[in-house]
Amino acid sequence: MKNLLIGSFLLSLAVPVLSLAQSSAPGVFNGTDIQQFCRASWLSGDDTDQRLYAACLREQQQALARIQADNGRYSNQDFYRVIAMPYCRSVQEQAKPLNLVQLSLCLEDEIDGFQDIQDLRRRYGANRIDVEAGPALAASGSWAAAAGLVRRTTNLKTIRRGGAS
Repeated sequence: MKNLLIGSFLLSLAVPVLSLAQSSAPGVFNGTDIQQFCRASWLSGDDTDQRLYAACLREQQQALARIQADNGRYSNQDFYRVIAMPYCRSVQEQAKPLNLVQLSLCLEDEIDGFQDIQDLRRRYGANRIDVEAGPALAASGSWAAAAGLVRRTTNLKTIRRGGAS
């Protein structure tokens, strides 16, 4: 319950900046996304390569499986549904067609950023970290960027990032 309240506080600082969050439902992808990306990458122009196209299809399908697993784990959590997924989708949708490998890597970074902030809050106190994390999250719209900024400005380390236990 305490984490939910804290997460709500941090989200209340970031949500006004993230009006795009309501526009994309987490994890709505299909095989067309994969085929469009790989076709554009490996079957267009003079340089067509069936082997690399097949490898691209496999990589994109594996990324889709990772995204679906993340959605299954986190889609009911505000940090993911309201900030991480919309942020990563907005970044990746700028590059057409959608690259699910890059989207998957972005989501991993966002999840790590959220976990880093939670770790810092446990180790150094929620009040101390929220003073830095709230504005950083509101300014960047990204858990990964906010976590990096908090680590740099406070010079604090998480256990996950080499700090003492």
